[in-house]
Amino acid sequence: MSRETEILKEIKELAKEYKSVVMNVSKEIFKAEIQITDRGVSYPLQNPIEVHQPIEKNVKKFLRKNAHAMDLSSKFKFKITSVKSVGFGNI
Repeated sequence: MSRETEILKEIKELAKEYKSVVMNVSKEIFKAEIQITDRGVSYPLQNPIEVHQPIEKNVKKFLRKNAHAMDLSSKFKFKITSVKSVGFGNI
């Protein structure tokens, strides 16, 4: 093999390793539309929430974290009405 062929082979191997590392770091992102029930009133959330899997657990975590800003009581409930994959990345 010539030196150029060896270098090209090494570059291809490094590219495969890089791709596998990037895919392990990046996770699939989902947009979840939610309907919230609180104090006897049901309403859809205006904007979808972007989360990783497990979707329900991460939506619950987001809502609990932002419950005060959204004026939710501690007994709120939610229902995921739709989920769409929007790509890969980090949130």
